[in-house]
Amino acid sequence: EYLVRTRHRYATMYNDASPNEAHHIASSFHVMRSTGCKNGAAEENRRGCHDHLPMHPPVLEEEGTDVSSDEGTTDSDDDDNNNNSIRHNGGRPGDCDRWFSRDFLCRMSPEDFRRFRENAISMVLATDMTSHFSIVSEFQRLVPSVPSVGDHSREEVDKSTIDILLKTALKISDIGHLTATLDVHKKWVSRLEEEFFEQGDCERARGMKVSFLMDRSKPGVGKSQVGFFDIVVFPLFKAWVDVFPASEPLLEHVTENYEYWRSRESPPADDVSKSP
Repeated sequence: EYLVRTRHRYATMYNDASPNEAHHIASSFHVMRSTGCKNGAAEENRRGCHDHLPMHPPVLEEEGTDVSSDEGTTDSDDDDNNNNSIRHNGGRPGDCDRWFSRDFLCRMSPEDFRRFRENAISMVLATDMTSHFSIVSEFQRLVPSVPSVGDHSREEVDKSTIDILLKTALKISDIGHLTATLDVHKKWVSRLEEEFFEQGDCERARGMKVSFLMDRSKPGVGKSQVGFFDIVVFPLFKAWVDVFPASEPLLEHVTENYEYWRSRESPPADDVSKSP
C-alpha cells in the first residue's frame, strides 16, 4: 500500500498489484537471464546451457548495481537486447575468461518451464498480506475435501488444489521465523519492527498519516504479537497441520513462541494480587 500511495515506480510498473512481491519475482527471473564469469580450469567442468554465448562480455551496468535495491532498478522496460544488464562479479569485462548463463532452468521443456514460471509467480504474489485471509479461507475450503492429500500422487490431485497447497506452503515459509527458537524469532520481530518504523519515518517526512504499528512514538509490532498469532498465525498453521499431520512440530514451536509473548502481556503476580 505504501508503494501505491507514494506512486512509487514499482506501483506504476506493476499496476498497483502487489508491487513489492511482483518486483521480487520479476527480479529473480531477471537474474536467471543474466550471465556470470568462468575463470580458470576448475570451472571448465561446469557445462552451461548456453555454450554458444558470444565470446565478448555482456553489457554491464554501473558498478554496485543490485536488482534488489531501489537504486539498482529503473523504470525502463527490459528487452532481449538488454537481458544481461546486471553486474554480479565486481570485475571488469576484460577480467573474464568465459561467460556462462545463470539460467539453471534452461534445460526444462517449454511446457515445464511455463508451468514452473506460472507457479512461481502465483506463489510469490500470494505472500502479499493483503490476500492472506482469502488464501487461508480457500485452503480451508478446498484441501479438506480431498481425503489424505499427503498420500495422493500429483495426478490424483486437481490443479486448483495443488495451486492453493503451494501458495499456502510458501506463506508458511515466508513467516518461518515463527517456528524458530525463541532467540531467533525475537531477532526477526525486532528487525520487522524497525522496518515498520522506518516506513513510518518516511510517511511522516512526506506529511502522510503514519500507518498502524509504524509510529516510533507508539508501541510497535513487538507489542502486538499475541493478536497477530491469534488472528493470522494460528488459523494458518492449524489448517496446514490438519492436512499434513507430520507438520505438527511447526505448530508446537509456534505455540511456544506465542506463550512467550502472552506472558509479556500478563501482569506480574504481585499486580494481580493488588487488583480490586
